[in-house]
Amino acid sequence: MAVDCINYWGHVGNAGYGLDYEPKTQKTVLAHRKTYSDFNGEIPLGAVIKHTCDNKRCVNPLHLQAGTQSENVKESYARGLQINARRSMTEQQVISIYQAGGSQRAISKQFNTTQTVVKNIKLGRTYRDITKGGVCGS
Repeated sequence: MAVDCINYWGHVGNAGYGLDYEPKTQKTVLAHRKTYSDFNGEIPLGAVIKHTCDNKRCVNPLHLQAGTQSENVKESYARGLQINARRSMTEQQVISIYQAGGSQRAISKQFNTTQTVVKNIKLGRTYRDITKGGVCGS
């Protein structure tokens, strides 16, 4: 039998997570992290607290697990919660951007993307499999 989420009804920050006050440190903390530590003790150094229910406001201790950021991201992709922005362009778009002349600003407007995306493609920081070792590679 599934256990329901317990939604935090206090202040919620811009990222959608509940925010709570920690009297020991006199600081605002993420409510789910406070709940986890109240029930499980100190959070391991460098750990994130993952929601197994994918509900950012949930503070049900049964839905919270310690883990790494890498695990959290991989799990969110596997459950379809995030789209790999790196793969939001077709191979042909990447080739066209990589080969295009002109300013990054002009190219970004032409392809309806950001200058950062254009710069990263041109420098081989993203889509390297296409620009360096693939179709455009030398």
